[in-house]
Amino acid sequence: MIRTILLFVFVSILSTCKNKPIPASYYSIVGNTMGTTYAITYMGYSPGRVQVEIDSILVAFDYSLSTYNKKSRITAFNNSEKGIKMSLNEDAHFLRMLKESSLLYETTEGAFDPSIYPLYRFYGFGGGDLTRSLVPDLTKIDSIMQFIG
Repeated sequence: MIRTILLFVFVSILSTCKNKPIPASYYSIVGNTMGTTYAITYMGYSPGRVQVEIDSILVAFDYSLSTYNKKSRITAFNNSEKGIKMSLNEDAHFLRMLKESSLLYETTEGAFDPSIYPLYRFYGFGGGDLTRSLVPDLTKIDSIMQFIG
């Protein structure tokens, strides 16, 4: 009987010594990406590699789809006459963007037109020539329009 009581007391003491979970805390991380900044506050147990992982995703996205990055895939695509060569599993962001923009083009019956980049540049957006006349040259616009749609 004494053994049973001592065993019960011993087990009770051991059970109170269990590792209790560390409560989650709020963490904030900030960084730079695509010509701007970001700030993320999240609840977790440790900041660990969270910022490294987020930054790696943003760098990959920037390399794929930033029109401000002169070395991005979308810039190479927009500046090419026939598109760019790439395997189907090489850049998931870029391929998804192509698929979704094509679907939007069809769904909106051309109201959303992802091929408008040459006209966008002509009017001075995205690093285009802002020094040209405010009155557009209609022959130049007509020549650009053959690549739109």
